[in-house]
Amino acid sequence: MNLILICLIFFFFFILSCMYTFVTFLRIILINCQGPGLGKVFPNLLFYLFFFKKKKILKNLIF
Repeated sequence: MNLILICLIFFFFFILSCMYTFVTFLRIILINCQGPGLGKVFPNLLFYLFFFKKKKILKNLIF
């Protein structure tokens, strides 16, 4: 019973992080399509890469 609960929590967080990544990616695309706004896109890309690296570190800690 406890193991199922832990699995559900991890699954929920996994879906949440996937959704967040997807939304961030969409935001990057939308801002990119608005026109010459490289100043806006670049910090977002940096944030996206930083978040992705952080998630990889988190995965390494879990497994």
